[in-house]
Amino acid sequence: MEQLRKEFNWTKLNELMYMSGNFSVKARKALMVDYNDMESEAKVMLASTKVCGEGITLFGASRVVILDVVWNPSDQRQAIGRAYRIGQQKVVHTYNLIAEGTQEKGKYDIQAKKEQMSKLLFSSEPQPAECNPSSEFISIDRILEQMTEDENLKEIFVNILPS
Repeated sequence: MEQLRKEFNWTKLNELMYMSGNFSVKARKALMVDYNDMESEAKVMLASTKVCGEGITLFGASRVVILDVVWNPSDQRQAIGRAYRIGQQKVVHTYNLIAEGTQEKGKYDIQAKKEQMSKLLFSSEPQPAECNPSSEFISIDRILEQMTEDENLKEIFVNILPS
């Protein structure tokens, strides 16, 4: 969070927001009100998947950054779904921050396989053997593009996968 704040000269709780399980229900609600305000300067909300469970609405989001990997893909879908609520007027980009060479990476790979199997078993739509998202459905993420081209930040990105 500190690196984003310094690099983009963002102010914590203005452009850069953070929500964790340590926040009281009252604090979470106040943060959501601020974040969802159309006049808000908020650019990024950092939150754990478990925090973005029931009762959280983030229609002010244009970016969702997932900081933890969970075994159950539906938990992650639920967290991301908090940005897709009535009132959402923005394209929402989702990031999973995963450290290369850690157990997180293996856990993420297993989660992705479970998600693919779930789609194959329960979807009424035919699924391609390999996921290859059509560009007509993917909006260009200019902020991610700038971060990956920035001399100070580009080295932290090993692999960027479409979700």
